[in-house]
Amino acid sequence: MTDSTPYWVGVGFALVLLILLGDGVASYRNTTRMADREQWVTHTNEVIAALESTLATVTDAETGQRGFLITGEPRYLEPYDAALSRVNNELSRVRMLIRDNPRQQERFSRLDQTVAAKLEEMDTILRLRREQGPEIALAKLRMGRGRQLMEDTRVLVRQMMGEEQSLLTAREQESRRSFRTAVATNLVGSGIGVSGLALAYLLFLRELLSRRKAGQVLYQQKEWFRTTLASIGDAVIVTDDQSRVTYMNQVARRLTGWVDGGLGEQVDKVFSIVSEASRAPVEGPVGRVLREGVVVGLGNHTILLCRGGGEVPIDDSGAPIRDDEGILVGVVLVFRDVSQRRREEEALNLAKEAAEGANRTKSLFLANMSHELRTPLNAVIGYSEMLQEEAQELGVSKLVPDLEKINTAGKHLLSLINDVLDLSKIEAGKMDLYVETFFIPDAVKEVAGTVAPLLAKNGNTISIDCPEALGNMTADLTKLRQSLFNLLSNASKFTTKGQVRLVVRREADQISFEVSDTGIGMNDEQIDRLFEVFTQADPSTTRRFGGTGLGLAISLRLCQMMGGDIGVRSQPGRGSTFTITLPVVPPGVPAPSEPARRAEISGSPRDEPLIPDARRVVLVIDDDADTRELMRRHLAREGFRAETASGGKEGLRLARELHPMAITLDVMMQGMDGWAVLSALKADPELRDIPVIMVTMVSDKNLGFALGAAEYLTKPVERERLAQVLRRYPCAKPPCTVLLVEDDLSTRQMMRAMLEKEGWLVSEAEHGQAALVRMEAGLPSLILLDLMMPEMDGFEFVEKLRQRTEWQRVPVVVLTAKDVTPEDRLRLNGSVQRILHKGAQDRTELMAEVRRLVSSLCST
Repeated sequence: MTDSTPYWVGVGFALVLLILLGDGVASYRNTTRMADREQWVTHTNEVIAALESTLATVTDAETGQRGFLITGEPRYLEPYDAALSRVNNELSRVRMLIRDNPRQQERFSRLDQTVAAKLEEMDTILRLRREQGPEIALAKLRMGRGRQLMEDTRVLVRQMMGEEQSLLTAREQESRRSFRTAVATNLVGSGIGVSGLALAYLLFLRELLSRRKAGQVLYQQKEWFRTTLASIGDAVIVTDDQSRVTYMNQVARRLTGWVDGGLGEQVDKVFSIVSEASRAPVEGPVGRVLREGVVVGLGNHTILLCRGGGEVPIDDSGAPIRDDEGILVGVVLVFRDVSQRRREEEALNLAKEAAEGANRTKSLFLANMSHELRTPLNAVIGYSEMLQEEAQELGVSKLVPDLEKINTAGKHLLSLINDVLDLSKIEAGKMDLYVETFFIPDAVKEVAGTVAPLLAKNGNTISIDCPEALGNMTADLTKLRQSLFNLLSNASKFTTKGQVRLVVRREADQISFEVSDTGIGMNDEQIDRLFEVFTQADPSTTRRFGGTGLGLAISLRLCQMMGGDIGVRSQPGRGSTFTITLPVVPPGVPAPSEPARRAEISGSPRDEPLIPDARRVVLVIDDDADTRELMRRHLAREGFRAETASGGKEGLRLARELHPMAITLDVMMQGMDGWAVLSALKADPELRDIPVIMVTMVSDKNLGFALGAAEYLTKPVERERLAQVLRRYPCAKPPCTVLLVEDDLSTRQMMRAMLEKEGWLVSEAEHGQAALVRMEAGLPSLILLDLMMPEMDGFEFVEKLRQRTEWQRVPVVVLTAKDVTPEDRLRLNGSVQRILHKGAQDRTELMAEVRRLVSSLCST
């Protein structure tokens, strides 16, 4: 040994510590990467399994179809029916799993269309077999379209599975490489570090022994070694080959609780650990190293039982110490306190829960804020309209302009509130899309007609270039109209005696709506701030032209929700051009096909006019074929004609074509459910007065019906709309009474004036509890009910109302400034006039309710 040996031992010891730290970081990264690769492997296997299940389901359907064609026995249709009930779920599962892969999404779109065509072909052949016999059906089958569609399905599935198999192979290879890298890094780093630490320790001991006679030097070297170990952030315990503790640094003493003593004790007494999950004792690294003679890698999910009763979560590892001849003479045990890491993880989880709670609170705030803001506006707008009429009747015409200004200002404030709430709902993820297929030129003409008065106000002219050949697109028509209206109204506002132009073009799978003007234009700095909320070009623009700066921000977000965008180019003094770009079909929505011919189950010939006598037609919207057929027969026995639709979109189309006297609507349907259809019906001025009967199903096919679906009036209430709703509910014995349940005094007074002007006798209640007292005194002909009230709100009042049989037939119209959520609708049972619970009524009572509803309608 040379005099420089202690120096190099210290240098080596420091390097070993650096290696251990680097090894820990590398191990953590490799483990995280390996877990991510394994998740992708699992995901790919799920996609393959879903594709195989989809193909098997379609094959089962084809097998059942052919069995029925050959034998004509209905039992052979069991696999066919079972497959039909599963195929949409299988396709939905595949669509969800491949949403991260654009190429697979394109193949899936074709697969979805092919499967739909195959199912339609099989349904056609089965119908021919039932109606015209096996020869006609077999002739149709021999035409080979079904076989070709099945082959196309197999080809598409094989292509998608091939893609997934390639991804699976690549991901499995990456996973194996990550695993090997993690293992190699951990073993090599830990082995080098711990072995180096052990070697440094042995070299130091040898140096101490060789300098036994030099006591002062030996003492200094021991102190240097202890100081070095004491400076390590991790705890270190050294044992001999009999598991007796020979050394503990201060960190180890603090964590174990052995502040004094411990040397010479068995390590299991000093270092006692249990499993974090099971609390069962666990063998420590020292025992394993002495038994196996190898480095024991980092372990976690372990609890150190401290002297005195404390507990510390730790990570630990161990390495052998060998002499010059390779004989195992001891173990180095290293462990660290991970309490801080656990606290940080818990803090992150708490922060996540707090964020989710804040989001829920924000959603509730948005719903309630609409009530608080719109309630006073209800009085402002309503009273201003009433005062205008009274001023004209009294001949005080000089007051009319001022009252008109008050009314206009109230409506402007309402528009601003609606914009703010729309933006908040978009940011909170509460804005829903109602996708439908529509004819582009018709939508453009409608928007142009709406914006015409704004253009005329500033002396502008408009030209529209929208060829009829553009055809259809699939999007949320309401949100597209809102976005186009914002752009056209802005163009009109910032242009005086100029030209506004709207050009619509189709390029591949994109539709562009280009709105250009000859107005004031913008510079680059103004364009950069254009889509920020509450922002216009500059303060002078706001002062000159007014506005809130919300229209463009909302339009951009609406277009982005539909998979599109808005672009802008402009020069000061030369006008601006805004371009909305939207996909013909939004991502994740199947490409629209031609509307399927409705089954001719009513017995009418094919050449019969589509629109029959609307006074005897009931539209049945239900996705279950058996239920549609049963409803048709029930209604036919009562003298009604039934037209049927198998889904929400088709039902809305037929409702616009037929204008039936009543609609029966299933709640639970694939795609567009009953609540969404009901919202669309009530939003359409031509359809909203058609009585709607909500239908629910149970597993044994017994029918339950909820009659008289929801009617919502949103504050501020328009008097014409209120009168229109009231005329739907004529009372049998005049005088007609209405119970007005509203907590806001000014709103009650205004509503009372409106109602009395329509000839109703009004009784008031300031909340639900008071309304129940009024109900005990006498039943009204109609109830107008606010939802947000003190003591007893509208939801609880409806529950109490429906508990009394004699009160159940009183119609209830919800009058609210609150945004009515799907959860609110469920609490109101659809705000129904009458509930017939599942399985509780027979066919006679059902038809009696239909006749009562129709009779009431015909008497109006």
